[in-house]
Amino acid sequence: GNSISSTALQELLELCEGRRVSINVISKSGTTTEPAIAFRVLRDYLEKTVGKEEAKNRIFVTTDRAKGTLKALADREGYETFVVPDDVGGRFSVLSPVGLLPMAAAGIDVMALLRGAAKAKKEYDLRSFENPVWLYAAVRNLMHRRGMAIELLESFEPDFQMMGAWWQQLFGESEGKDGKGIF
Repeated sequence: GNSISSTALQELLELCEGRRVSINVISKSGTTTEPAIAFRVLRDYLEKTVGKEEAKNRIFVTTDRAKGTLKALADREGYETFVVPDDVGGRFSVLSPVGLLPMAAAGIDVMALLRGAAKAKKEYDLRSFENPVWLYAAVRNLMHRRGMAIELLESFEPDFQMMGAWWQQLFGESEGKDGKGIF
């Protein structure tokens, strides 16, 4: 659900063949084009392979608490729902049901992950040059003030490609707008 490529969607359907499939559609509104298209195609596939009633047990919807097209559909069809928190933007939602449900399905110990995140939050909530996170932010800010407006993150590991794409999107949405931050 992250592109409108018919080739990528066909490859995904081919991967599903002969496997036990569940769907977790994630969209606050349900009207974002890419996940909406993918969900319709995958739901149709699932309903054709296991039947509409069994498909209901295998479809999970992570969406708004009370409103939106996807929430209305989930309520009408009886899909199990998880909430995208109102106060958490999409790019910061990995430690909410948006990220935790897929991680749990992948076998990751989400409680250990959350404990680690809480520990890191505590450890890195220190405004001091002893804190590498604070030091990095301070140096970036200083460089930006001196006219250095571009930062590069590079990896030569092909398996890390999607992480780089996420980082690029994160920077673009968080900092790269209107000359307000480092690009």
